[in-house]
Amino acid sequence: MKRIFSLAVMLAATLMLAQFAAAVDQSQKAVDITALDTTVNPCNDFWAYANGNWFKGKEIPAEYGSWSPMHEMYERNNTVLREICESAAADSKAAAGSARQKIGSFYKVAMDTSKIEADRATPLAADLAYFKTLKTSADIQTAIMKYHRQGYDFLFDLSVDQDMKNPTDIILYASQGGLGLPDRDYYTRTDDETIAIRAKYVTHVANMLMLLGDSEADAKASAEKILALETRLANASLTSVELRDPAAWYNIKTIEQANQATPNFNWAAYFKAMDQPQIASFSIFPDKFFADLNSMLAELPIADWQDYFRWHLVHQAAPYLSSEFINENFSFYSATLSGVKELRPRWKRVLTHLEGALGEALGELYVEKTFPPRAKEKAKEMVHHLLASMGDRINAVDWMSPETKAAALKKLSTFVVKVGYPDIWRDYSKLQITSAMPYFEMIQRGKAFEAQRQLDKIGKPVDRNEWGMTPQTINAYYNPLMNEIVFPAAILQPPAFDPDADDASNFGAIGAVIGHEITHGFDDMGAQFGPDGSYQNWWKEEDMTQFKARTDKLVEQYSNYVVVDDLKINGQLTLGENIADLGGLLVSYYGLQKALEGKSREKIDGFTPEQRFFLAFASDWRTMMRPEALKLQVNTDPHSPSEFRLRGPLANMVEFQKAFGCASEAAMLRSPDAMIKIW
Repeated sequence: MKRIFSLAVMLAATLMLAQFAAAVDQSQKAVDITALDTTVNPCNDFWAYANGNWFKGKEIPAEYGSWSPMHEMYERNNTVLREICESAAADSKAAAGSARQKIGSFYKVAMDTSKIEADRATPLAADLAYFKTLKTSADIQTAIMKYHRQGYDFLFDLSVDQDMKNPTDIILYASQGGLGLPDRDYYTRTDDETIAIRAKYVTHVANMLMLLGDSEADAKASAEKILALETRLANASLTSVELRDPAAWYNIKTIEQANQATPNFNWAAYFKAMDQPQIASFSIFPDKFFADLNSMLAELPIADWQDYFRWHLVHQAAPYLSSEFINENFSFYSATLSGVKELRPRWKRVLTHLEGALGEALGELYVEKTFPPRAKEKAKEMVHHLLASMGDRINAVDWMSPETKAAALKKLSTFVVKVGYPDIWRDYSKLQITSAMPYFEMIQRGKAFEAQRQLDKIGKPVDRNEWGMTPQTINAYYNPLMNEIVFPAAILQPPAFDPDADDASNFGAIGAVIGHEITHGFDDMGAQFGPDGSYQNWWKEEDMTQFKARTDKLVEQYSNYVVVDDLKINGQLTLGENIADLGGLLVSYYGLQKALEGKSREKIDGFTPEQRFFLAFASDWRTMMRPEALKLQVNTDPHSPSEFRLRGPLANMVEFQKAFGCASEAAMLRSPDAMIKIW
C-alpha cells in the first residue's frame, strides 16, 4: 500500500554520508578547505567561494542525475549494505525465518538473473489474463480492490494514518492518484517542453505494451487512450501547492455519504474486500477527483480500463522484470526526465528493492555494524541543545503575542526525539521469503505484507515507536501528527556529524539539519498542528496575520530565483522547506553560541568558529545537477534546489554578514530593511 499521507516533512536533498572510521579524511569533513575557491569574495558569492574548487574538473557520474560529496558517502554506505547482504546470502546456517536468512535469500535470488531474463513477462501472465475477463463497471471496481489489497496504487491512492483531528485514532485516507507522469501539471501545462515530454511518455507506454505482446499499432492506440484517461484524472486533481494545505486532506465521510457521492463505486464492498468491513467513515479527497472518477467508471469503454490496468501493472512491475523492461523504464523515467546516462548496477537496484521489502530487518543488521552508542548519545545531546535554542528563538520574536508564544513553547516542550534506530524492531515473521521463490513472488509478498501491515493498524492504538524511515536512510524528518523529529543512524556520520569534530563544524552541518526539522513544527503547515499532533488553531488571529506577512515575503524572495533557462522556483510549493532552512540555520547558529560559552574561540585553518559554521552549512548543499534533473525538481519537489537552499537563508542573515565582514550592500545579502525574520 502506498502510504502517501504523511505530513512528516522530509529533507529531500539527502545528506549521503560515510561510515565511521578510525580517521576521517579531508573530503569527509564538514569543513573541507580544499573545496574553497579563495579567489572569490564570500560576500559576493558564497556558493562559489565555499564550493568552487570542488566543482573544478568534476563530472556527474553517468548513473546519477546529480552529484555531491554526500553522494560519495552514500556510495560508501551502499558498500556496507552490500557487504551485509552478500554475507547473509553466503550464510547457509542462518536460522530459518531470521532477518539474516530472509535478507540473504532475497539478495541471492535477486542477483541471479538467469531465470528473470528467461521469464520476460511471464510473472505478469496471470494478471494480464485476468484483465481480459473484465466486462463491466463492477468488474473494474473488483479489480481496483484486488490490486489495492496487493499493494498496487491503481486509480487512486490509499493510506492509513492518524486522524488529523483525533491523532490517537488511526483512520484510512483515500486520495487522488493514478498518474504515470511525475505530477498532474505534466498533463495540464501547454509549453513546448511539457508537450514534448507527454509525446515521449506516450511512446514509452506504447513500448512497454509492445513488450507485453501488443502490435505497434495497437500499442500506440492504447497509449493515446491511457494518456487521455490519465489527463482526466489530472484535471480533477489538486495541484502540489493546493495539497500543502492540511485542510485539503481532511474530508471525513461516512460509507453512506461516500456511496452517495460515487454511486458507481461501492465503498462498503470495497472495504469488505480489503477485509476492513468495520470501517464506518474515512477521509476521501478531493471531492472533484472522485466525482470525475465516478463518471469515468460509467462513461469509458471497458477496453480503455483494461489498457490502463495493463499499463500500470507493467509500469509498477518493470524494475523487477527482465532487462528489456528495466531498460525501457530507465529510458523514460531516468534518462528523459532526469538526464541520467547510465543504469545503476544491479546490486544497487536490488538494495533499493530490499529496502522496500525488508527495510527494518536490514536496518537491524546495519546498526549492529555501523552505529556506536556514543554517537547516539552525542547526537541526542545536540538535539536537545537545539530544542533549547528554538525556545530562545520563540521567546525572542517581536511579532508574536505572549499568549501565542506560550502555546508555541508548549508545543516545543512536547517534541518527541528519535535518534538512530527504533527501540522495538518491526516484526517480519508473517513475511515468508526463501531462496526457492522466484524473485517477482518475493516482491509481491513484500508489497502485500506492507499493505496488510498498514491496514492492520486501523482500530488499534497508535504505535509511537514506529519509524517512517529505516536506520540506513541518509535523511531526517518531522512528523506533525506525532510531533516528533527523527534522525536515522545513517545521517549521524561524517561529514554531517562527527563526535570528534569542532562544535562549529557539527552545528553548521548536522545542526542546521536538526534545526531544520525542529522548525518544520512551526512552518506554514506545522504551525497548524498542536502539541498532541492534532490539526488545530493555537494562534491568535493577529499573530497568524503577522506570521503570514513574513512567509509571504519568503514566497516572493524564492519565486524570483531563476534556476535554469527561464524556470523559476515555485515559492508557494517550497515555502515550508524554505521556512525550515532559514529558521533551522538561525536555531543552529545561536545553539553554537551557547555551546561556545566558556570555550576557546581560536581559529582553525584560519577561520573563526562562525566562519566555519557557515562553511559547514555550505557543505550540506554542495551539488552538481543535470539540467533535466534540475527541471524535474523545480516542477515537482517542495524543496528548493541546493544552490538556493544556501543562497536563500544567507541573504537574510546579518549573522553571516558579520561573520565575513560583508558590507550591507554585498551581493549575497538582501538590503537590511528587506531581510526576512520569522523564527
